[in-house]
Amino acid sequence: MRGAAYTLLALGIAWCGADASAQQPSDFSGHWRLDAPQGGRGRGGAESTFGSGWGPSFTIVQRRDTLIVERAFFAPGDLQPPLRFRYSLVGAQTENRILMGRGLQRQASTAAWEGDRLVITTTFDDPSADGARGVTSRVRYTLSYQPAEREAHPPLLVIETWREGVMGGPASTVRSVYVRS
Repeated sequence: MRGAAYTLLALGIAWCGADASAQQPSDFSGHWRLDAPQGGRGRGGAESTFGSGWGPSFTIVQRRDTLIVERAFFAPGDLQPPLRFRYSLVGAQTENRILMGRGLQRQASTAAWEGDRLVITTTFDDPSADGARGVTSRVRYTLSYQPAEREAHPPLLVIETWREGVMGGPASTVRSVYVRS
């Protein structure tokens, strides 16, 4: 009987260890560029219009509790720094501020792990042209990492971007695939 108990205990420990390793969060760190041939569709059907909202290339720095996304948005002659977004990976809400055409835009974001995928939900106000409150918008980015299978297939980052419909319009979803460069 004692041998059966030890066997069950060993199986339980092995099962818990396997489950814990399967739930390790992905590491999205690196420089990423859109995987699309010029003027066409790449893996996953991403159009060259950069539908994710993160542009044609960006850099991610991931730490234990923070994800930082940085990308060039302005032309070099604009003399503006790259856009930088910080997201908490421990459940805290973060606020990013960016200067848009009608002024400062505050974006409130939360990030949560769903297995090895990271889901970032962001809300922000789009001001109206006359200075009134405008419309509140919501965007959800789901990041999933696909490791390199072999040398010819580099690591991929798939970003599924869901945008809430505004003013009665339908919601939309775009899937963009990026290659680590």
